[in-house]
Amino acid sequence: MWFCDLASLSEPDAVAHQVAAVVGAAPPRGGSVLDSVVDALRPADGVVVLDNCEHVLGAAGELVHRVVETCERVTVLATSRAPLGLAGGTPASVGSARPGSDPIHRSRRR
Repeated sequence: MWFCDLASLSEPDAVAHQVAAVVGAAPPRGGSVLDSVVDALRPADGVVVLDNCEHVLGAAGELVHRVVETCERVTVLATSRAPLGLAGGTPASVGSARPGSDPIHRSRRR
């Protein structure tokens, strides 16, 4: 599993760079950073988690589309306050986490 926190990114172009760093993609040779990400993930088997996509929806959506279309054994889980709008995606709504609302937090308080 690869976890990519996108919350601190201010530019959409940084999405592919952030994911490339996390998945250990080689620097691009004649292609784009996104091509390098796809090349690194193509033989992989796992899950890429993209957290906080809402402010970089276009770039995150493009990356998800390319990975899902090209990397057969890689699943992408993207979290966002807005849908990525990709065909074949399965949006799921989850409530906000509040202190004391989850079983793990409650068990630690006891």
